Amino acid sequence: MKNPATWLLRGYDLHVTFSSDQQPTARACMDAFLAFTDEHGIPTVRPILFESPVGPWTTPMWQVLLRREDPHQLATDLGTSVAWLMANRGDLSVMIHPNSADGDFTDHARNAMWIGPPTPLKLSIFS
Repeated sequence: MKNPATWLLRGYDLHVTFSSDQQPTARACMDAFLAFTDEHGIPTVRPILFESPVGPWTTPMWQVLLRREDPHQLATDLGTSVAWLMANRGDLSVMIHPNSADGDFTDHARNAMWIGPPTPLKLSIFS
């Protein structure tokens, strides 16, 4: 069995996908999410909004990384962030995946969780 404390290498990525016409809503959601995480002491890394598809993404998306040295605090941060996104995402879809020892393909294809309808990914870029 894998121990999350050693299997999880670089925390979790949160990706919020949107269509071009949803960009203002997505930007507002990102700004509100970052204000929430700041207010609750949840550190975020590299928040960025991509206005066009990038990497495996077939739609625009914004991403935030959650990282902590303490795996228990990271789990708390993740749970709090997921609850906020469940309550506030509107019609946007959210994908959460670990950055684990299993590698990018598995993290995006097998280890991912979705809130809302999944967005198709171009997983072939990981081969």
